[in-house]
Amino acid sequence: MKKIFYGLFLVLFGIVLSCKQEIQTTDRNTGHKDRVIAFLDNYYHSAYTFGRKKTTVVDNKPLVVREILLSDKNHKGYVVTPLGKDKILYFADVNYSTSNIYVVDNTTGHTDRFHFNPRNPATGNEARPEQMQNFDFFDNVSNGNTSQKAYFWGEHCQDFPGETYDTCITVCCYYVFWVAVHCDDPKPCNW
Repeated sequence: MKKIFYGLFLVLFGIVLSCKQEIQTTDRNTGHKDRVIAFLDNYYHSAYTFGRKKTTVVDNKPLVVREILLSDKNHKGYVVTPLGKDKILYFADVNYSTSNIYVVDNTTGHTDRFHFNPRNPATGNEARPEQMQNFDFFDNVSNGNTSQKAYFWGEHCQDFPGETYDTCITVCCYYVFWVAVHCDDPKPCNW
């Protein structure tokens, strides 16, 4: 009787141990997906799916950009994570119908809402309406390494020559995927 009891004990112990290992493995393997999905579930209160995916390199760091598709074809989201890591660096929610964009920069803690119309920071010229009809931020994401001189994400200020030789202006713009989505009015430089 003791041998049967001891044998059953070992079998049950083995089953419990294997179940515990399976649960731990599952939790460890879904950590990245769970964080991204938890963030998106918290932000979007309707159904969404993942769309296109690209890997790009910014400052010698590989980043993964994922497109978030919603039921409204003119409304998309974008999530940026480090390659192979479970950390959301950047998030953008874009409504192409209203030209509104909500941005989250987890590297700095900055969040903001803009009415966007991509523009050239040096000239201040906005994109013409016909240029905006088919505009998609995801199309601006480079595959692989980039040699673009503009900024990938966040606010950056630049000085430009003023109207006379001894003056200059500073323009601060907020960039998303190398596109200046919002530029403040020019101000005199702080020399």
